[in-house]
Amino acid sequence: MFLSWRITDDIANISVEEFDKEYNGIYGYMKLQFGDYSIGYILDETVPIEGNSEILYYIKSLIRCGVALKNRENIEIRLLNYNLIKIIVSCVDVVDVKIVNVNNNSIEGSFSLSFKELVEEIKFNYIKLYKYIEEKNKSLLKAKMVKDIISLYNEFIGMLIF
Repeated sequence: MFLSWRITDDIANISVEEFDKEYNGIYGYMKLQFGDYSIGYILDETVPIEGNSEILYYIKSLIRCGVALKNRENIEIRLLNYNLIKIIVSCVDVVDVKIVNVNNNSIEGSFSLSFKELVEEIKFNYIKLYKYIEEKNKSLLKAKMVKDIISLYNEFIGMLIF
């Protein structure tokens, strides 16, 4: 698993209307691990500090990555809290991930995995997110941002069938 995260926002008592109007995501800690190269961190649950990584963005980006690669397109993902780094993902025989310095286009790290491993990563993170929201505040499954992720995931899974 190369994406790990932990939500720190308390979403239990937020209405769909309030979420759609006032929230721009669900926040917590996020860590990307590509071989020896890692970005981000996850504090222990006993530390009462809220994270500042927008978890919905990273889950949606992961699914978008799967859709793009299934369509034989490369994709570039900007890291929200890391202005100087972007991730470029391409796929010929294997999925190649490059961590690129935005200032000079130098490759800071790279990682390869099979498309099947990427699919499993997408499924794992989507299901984890879905179950988290369902457990903490099921009504938020109807929030626009969450519905967009559900729709994108369903599109991706549909692409795998054909």
